[in-house]
Amino acid sequence: MPQPSRPLEPERGLPEWFGAELRHHRQRAGLSQDELGRLVHFSGDLIGKIEKAERNCSIALAQDLDNALQIGGVLARAWRLVEAQADNRPGDADKYSGSLVEAGRTREFQGMLERNDRTASEKGLPMLRREILSVALNWGAAALLAPIAPAVSSLIDALGSGDLNESRRPVDLVNLSIRLVRVKNLMQASAFDHATALLPALLRDLEATGNRITETETGHLRMLTADAHQVTATVLLKQGDPGSAALAVNRSIDAALSSEDPLTIATAFRTASHTLLRTNRSALATDLAASHAANLDRHPATPDLLSTQGSLLLKAAVAAATGNQPSAAAGYLDAAKDTAEHLGSDGNYCWTGFGPTNVELHRLHVALELGDLDQATIEASRIGADSISLPDRKARYAVDAAAAYAGTGRFDDALESLWLAESTAPQEARTIKSVPETLDAIRRSGNDRIRSNAAALADRLEQPA
Repeated sequence: MPQPSRPLEPERGLPEWFGAELRHHRQRAGLSQDELGRLVHFSGDLIGKIEKAERNCSIALAQDLDNALQIGGVLARAWRLVEAQADNRPGDADKYSGSLVEAGRTREFQGMLERNDRTASEKGLPMLRREILSVALNWGAAALLAPIAPAVSSLIDALGSGDLNESRRPVDLVNLSIRLVRVKNLMQASAFDHATALLPALLRDLEATGNRITETETGHLRMLTADAHQVTATVLLKQGDPGSAALAVNRSIDAALSSEDPLTIATAFRTASHTLLRTNRSALATDLAASHAANLDRHPATPDLLSTQGSLLLKAAVAAATGNQPSAAAGYLDAAKDTAEHLGSDGNYCWTGFGPTNVELHRLHVALELGDLDQATIEASRIGADSISLPDRKARYAVDAAAAYAGTGRFDDALESLWLAESTAPQEARTIKSVPETLDAIRRSGNDRIRSNAAALADRLEQPA
């Protein structure tokens, strides 16, 4: 009589979760460990040990298991979560007491991103990595099993897959740079579908080029790799997949630190802050953005640096507001205003869109996050949409203005703002979580004409009616 399977503990870590997923799909297929082993040309004993997290699974075996179980690549994608954590096991992070926020208050931790301060870096970075990878663990199962658009699925498969076709040839860095610039421009133009379609080949070509360049080109390639993974994380966040975005952030940080370029490092950690904020880690997101803004003080104040520093301060302000810290949010906004004044004018250095207008846009958003609708309405009325040149920023402004107007009973103004967002950057408008909330408020409280217009707009933006 066969013995009952030993209960598994998927909550213990990623290898255990992977094993539990394998057992779930095997049992759903009605296969024993031996039967599944024969299908993939391995022993049933090995299958059992993988299920119990006693043996590691290779990417090739994960792919064979996917094919045998006919589950559409679930285990191959899950394998990447396990692999990403391989060098950052919880035991390593447990050596360090306290959170990154606490560490950030110590003098030793200041400047942890610099290569010449490895002691500080090694004390703070494992804790941060654990936080980022926990996002992948907590969100991974839902993301892997949810329906995914083909372009997004291809992007996830390309995300550090490491299983390149040997015939793939390296690409020169100029070509890679031009393609990355194109993707960034598409993102700011709110052409997310097009950008998503271009990213998988770019990620694969960056990896294929990695081992076949001269030593002098290595730094440039690492900067490109960090930026490409940062954009990948942004795309995946917009697609509602924080788990895969966290993996992209992890790879961006690795490449950025290896590049030793301060702006590349700061940009990678700004995206890390955004990812943490999107997964309800506002305190950590605040400190991460603020500390890396401060780290840039030691470098010459070029327009690129000021813009990157200002965007970090604005990220810290939003994160503080999300965590209901109004004084801290106001302080970061004031610091960002000073930085914008030093810069002198609106610009788009390092694709930040930073400048005085950008600071005012964030004052509006912070007021909304803090629930101060009267102040948000004042800020919305103060900003002219014509002063915002970037489509994605104009759409964000319009959505925030709509929320402020709807919250204060100005439903016609709210609808007009949402129409502006739709006409300017419809793909951006579809990704913003406050849009359905604003439309719902309009439908509940407006007159018949307004409710009808709101319902039509909801249909166009593919929001629930």
